[in-house]
Amino acid sequence: MNFTIWNAGAAYRFMKGKNLELSLSALDLLHQNTSIVNQANNNTLSQTRNNVLEQYFMFTVSWFPRKFGPAGK
Repeated sequence: MNFTIWNAGAAYRFMKGKNLELSLSALDLLHQNTSIVNQANNNTLSQTRNNVLEQYFMFTVSWFPRKFGPAGK
């Protein structure tokens, strides 16, 4: 059994020193993220499939301070 889980992401940095980053991620674009559980009880085998964390989108904002020490340098 094969699964292809596609993810996509894009990021862009702003400001003079490229200190501010905005990014958008899309995960599990094909809705194929499932969990498979195999159980054996009293000569019986069973297999169940449960949906786990499916497709979701994430927006992040990151700040990267680049100046450390005295402000004049």
